[in-house]
Amino acid sequence: MSGSSEELVKAGFEVVAKSIEPSLMEYTSVSRCQAKIQTYLGQYISTFTTELPGAFARNTMISPLKESIVDMLVLFNSEHSERFLPAELLSKLHVTLRAEYPGTTFDESTESVYVPVESFTFRVQPGFITEEEHYLVPAPGWDEWVEYDSIGYKRLFSRMNARHEGKLLNLVRMMKTWNRLSGNTFDGYFLELLVINVLANHKIQTYQAAISHLFRAILADVALKQHDPANQSLNVEGLHNLEEVVNAMILVKNSYLVSKRAIELEQEGEMKSALTSWAQLFPAMLPGKI
Repeated sequence: MSGSSEELVKAGFEVVAKSIEPSLMEYTSVSRCQAKIQTYLGQYISTFTTELPGAFARNTMISPLKESIVDMLVLFNSEHSERFLPAELLSKLHVTLRAEYPGTTFDESTESVYVPVESFTFRVQPGFITEEEHYLVPAPGWDEWVEYDSIGYKRLFSRMNARHEGKLLNLVRMMKTWNRLSGNTFDGYFLELLVINVLANHKIQTYQAAISHLFRAILADVALKQHDPANQSLNVEGLHNLEEVVNAMILVKNSYLVSKRAIELEQEGEMKSALTSWAQLFPAMLPGKI
């Protein structure tokens, strides 16, 4: 077996890693839309700023970014936090943004205003900046503010990714891509937390081995809520009812079996067959020839 043949699957996943990394043009498009929203709100609100604290800040979004949901905070000074409750500010943001962006909606379950701008949807929440560099954001389920350290989680993720020599970021993106190609069964943030929790103390040898390990490891956890590293008292729920849990478990189990067989084929030297098996999980993503 030639050396080039041995590297076929590895090279295929390197191609996937590069293809799902958002381009500078995509990042610029999101930032331009953020600026549009901020400029518009500036006509009605003084002394505020906006931040994109979620997957955009951690670089865990996946290309193509078109039709992606981007988290945005409209932030005020913390001394005003006792004057306003989340519901009041959410209502004001909803009414104000809907006047400029007619497709704007309010979702009570996520305490967020969803704003379509160009090819993206911004999930907008009000918040406050504290002296500790934390944010105060709407507390899930009740009309109060709660501390949220998304900056701290971003730093934690960066340290973990550095320990894994940059491979953790690529694996988070790969699993999010698998999720998108499988019908977006999981909430993206929930899936990201599953990945980092499983791989925290796991040595990443190859992308394909790590993905198979992830499928096996998360099967028992898909029905469980994950603690939010930005505030350990908050839970991140990835699935919302029994039907979603059952479908997710079936998807993960079937994906594990496919990945397990692909690993076996690779170990047997059947690299092209292994690549074909992986293509079941990443259709149109893996090249037929390297």
